[in-house]
Amino acid sequence: MFLSHSTKGDDDAATMRRHLESELRARGWQVLVDEDGLRGGEEWRSVLYHWIADCDAAVVLMSDKALNSPWVRREINLLLWRRALGSPLTIVPAELSPTTDTGAPELNDLRELQFVRRGDLAPASFATAIAARLPDLAEPALAPSDRMRLWLADVAACLRDVTEAEPLRAAAQALDAHEEEWHFPSIREGQRFLAHLLLGRTSAGRIHTAVEHIARPASSRLRQLIGLVTPTWVDGEAARALLPEHRQTYAVLNAEYTETAEQYVRRAACCALNYRTAQVGVVTGENLEAELLRDCERAVRDLADLLPDDDLTDDVEPLDSQVCFLLVHLNDAVLTSVARVVLRLQERFAWLNVVVLTGKAVDPADQRWHRKAIVLPALEAGEEMLARRTGRRLQKLLDEVTS
Repeated sequence: MFLSHSTKGDDDAATMRRHLESELRARGWQVLVDEDGLRGGEEWRSVLYHWIADCDAAVVLMSDKALNSPWVRREINLLLWRRALGSPLTIVPAELSPTTDTGAPELNDLRELQFVRRGDLAPASFATAIAARLPDLAEPALAPSDRMRLWLADVAACLRDVTEAEPLRAAAQALDAHEEEWHFPSIREGQRFLAHLLLGRTSAGRIHTAVEHIARPASSRLRQLIGLVTPTWVDGEAARALLPEHRQTYAVLNAEYTETAEQYVRRAACCALNYRTAQVGVVTGENLEAELLRDCERAVRDLADLLPDDDLTDDVEPLDSQVCFLLVHLNDAVLTSVARVVLRLQERFAWLNVVVLTGKAVDPADQRWHRKAIVLPALEAGEEMLARRTGRRLQKLLDEVTS
């Protein structure tokens, strides 16, 4: 059980946390809470990522102070990310006091879950009400489809041949881990630690440096490792916005290159193989909308794995559990046409998700866009180019090590 909270300077929240811990432990839960196991601060992020990725359930103690905490918001985002990927993780938002709607995406998504509100309840009674909302411990809490946990296991497996502590420590240092975290109790824990460190956002340049330290001992699985960690420069909150948890995705990303959008999708899906993309470039000509529709339909046919003689009918669906994204390049000349074509396609194919690449910054105040469709945090200047350069450097490193 992971308990997300912020009790700094909030005596009422601290009292509530103690009552809830006691109630949960009395019911057989192992409670993971940073007040007990950590000393606080950014350097402990890998341990928190480990807890969030491994927990069977989570309670978020909500107050305005907590929701203004960057760490609490980050924890909420990771928990919702796991749920959106298909994990049966139970999340219980518990409102200590009425909270202000800040408009933050992760908080809006959290509000879609059923809250437990304190009202006039005493701490002990509120703790009992929260615990009553949690699943039966006798039931299996996690399914094999928990994609975030599978991604972590895949990364750790790629590091199995790194049997010396020094390259693991050097890689952790490159990822800005605190020095006190480098002293692993075992090599296996060092491998898991590095995997959990990569669950958080990492700058593209640091990814290359970290992989360089472990490339030779990990050479037999280096190609797979690079594929798994390359998208980790993408902000997790932004990536989660692409996941079609309850509805189709229509997202607007201020990226210039299709490979950037592909990395957003891979990051969002924790590199699940059933997430697929097809791209449509900017069209020119006298009949832009007709040409764009034709190109989009061709891409949809590819996503649905249709044979050349198959008709693209409205009841066509992708095979098995495929999650499909159409990546559409845009310029201002075809903005209205793109919007109309995307609307027609998503009305015809309920399974089709669309990401529009604008190639430049998007003004949320521009009424041509649906505000909620804009992917935030947006790409910063130079970030996309650094990621592309890092991808090329990693490919060169792979060629050098495996040649």
